[in-house]
Amino acid sequence: MTRKIWAAIICLLVLAISVGGIAFNGGNVYDTRSPMATVMKHIAPKADIDRAETYGQLMRHQDIDGLRKVTRPDILNADFYKAVPQIAAYYPKEEPISTAPNQYSRSIATGGINTSTIVIAHKYADGSVIVTTTITDVNQGKVQLFNLHKMTVADLNSIEFNAWQANITQATMLIIACAVFIFTLATAYVCLATPGIKLKWLWFIVIMAGIGSLRFNWMTQVLNVVPVDIHWGAAGYWQMLFEPAVLYVNFPLGAVIYWLTRRKIKPVAA
Repeated sequence: MTRKIWAAIICLLVLAISVGGIAFNGGNVYDTRSPMATVMKHIAPKADIDRAETYGQLMRHQDIDGLRKVTRPDILNADFYKAVPQIAAYYPKEEPISTAPNQYSRSIATGGINTSTIVIAHKYADGSVIVTTTITDVNQGKVQLFNLHKMTVADLNSIEFNAWQANITQATMLIIACAVFIFTLATAYVCLATPGIKLKWLWFIVIMAGIGSLRFNWMTQVLNVVPVDIHWGAAGYWQMLFEPAVLYVNFPLGAVIYWLTRRKIKPVAA
């Protein structure tokens, strides 16, 4: 393959990694029908999914005896028993339309207790119930943490990242982010495709780095300036569980430096 083809492949991989999450999740991290939910069903251990689902059913039906058997003994106190009926009240009476794991993480502690945390979304006609369950490796995989969040359709829509329904302010920030990202990626391609550039891969890393950032909350449309901030990839977005998406744009300092010094870079011998 020629140098240009390799450069194009690398830049396309960066593009896929950077923006693939938006298309992959469909813009809604709580959608039980998204491709990510399908993948999580295969990534998350079935035993952990089953434990989390069973625990949720025990909590929903206020099965105290069943909960005692699968809960860490040190958290079975008065507060726990008081919380059971309060948590159960958040579950709708009807069965969910669909259920799917949303996130899975594994925590390995040196000399401590390893845990698995799984987030499962339950979709109902009027919203979703999101359940987070943390399971330990000790005590035959007993549960040490259980959280439940009930979200209405309005709640879900308010934090959904939907570029197709963006207003003028949101669209403006999205265009700026895309422009900065395209400029950075195009600069990286030029660097990789140009023969005779010294320290080409180091330049590639520098070009893709962004300094300082504008952080735009997609729901509240509040713009924050963070002077000291470094990201690999000059623009992107992230979304934490139960929070709106945040779009960030970094100043592409590495790409600017490359264009300013490109003529001064001494080529190596072919």
